[in-house]
Amino acid sequence: MPKPPKKPNKGTPKRSATTKTLEQAKATPTPEAKREALFTSLLLSPLIIGSVVATGLRAPHFALFSVTIFALIVSRHLGQLIRAGSGNTLRSASLYMLLLALLSTFAYLADSLEATLLLIPISLSLILFEVRRVVGPGSLTLQLVLICFSASLLPVLGIFCQVQELHLGTFVLGLPTGAMLAASYVAKHAALLESKGWVRKKIVGAPGKSPRSRPGLPAQLYATCLMVIPCLVIVFASLRFIPLALMAIVIAQLPAPKLATAFLNREIPDADVERNTLRLTVLNTGLMLIGGLFV
Repeated sequence: MPKPPKKPNKGTPKRSATTKTLEQAKATPTPEAKREALFTSLLLSPLIIGSVVATGLRAPHFALFSVTIFALIVSRHLGQLIRAGSGNTLRSASLYMLLLALLSTFAYLADSLEATLLLIPISLSLILFEVRRVVGPGSLTLQLVLICFSASLLPVLGIFCQVQELHLGTFVLGLPTGAMLAASYVAKHAALLESKGWVRKKIVGAPGKSPRSRPGLPAQLYATCLMVIPCLVIVFASLRFIPLALMAIVIAQLPAPKLATAFLNREIPDADVERNTLRLTVLNTGLMLIGGLFV
């Protein structure tokens, strides 16, 4: 007798190869996501630099420092959630409450109105940075200001977390990191600037003379953020306004002129310029941390 046909398996259906590939693609972070994560880490690094300059590897007020960095991370995530839309109302409300609780805890542990009033605008600037979208030169300029503003105040807060004193002059410790991150942001949005009429390289010349090329506004802005502002730390260190050991960041400035020239002449894609600028920022941050240990 012929065998009866087999009944179909009613268990869990096997996933197709295409479904598995899509799931793996979702699980694997994209290069853009990796750069965003690195950008966030570097943006918050001046807080650690200030802490290391104050007490080295010791952390006499670890609880206060932990609350501070946690509040900054929550601020960034809250801004990202607001920009994503209103679909996650419950999660947004939870983050609002968590941020308020962290700020209250910081105020209680710090017992300083001035320090609390310093943390609040930094948190707001991180939220605003995430919420706003770059649509033109004006909005990009505001983003660059927010980056430098946050990075400059974070070392002041980092020092306070360890010695319970505010030294506003130490804002210069965060300038190199903030400026170099701003340079990477300019490279990221260079195409947008050019679409709005900003020329990367312009040709000038008097009648009867051979024309010469000059850097346009995007190239000037990139070079200023990458080289000029970080060099202020080297100047201040040489004048003994800040510890001399922090002059070590001059090593991170050695490849900067070549990278600025590559951006001006389009020798490499803007995405590569952004990535290489972030790498220089990592080197700069590492040198600042090492120099802080010898203060």
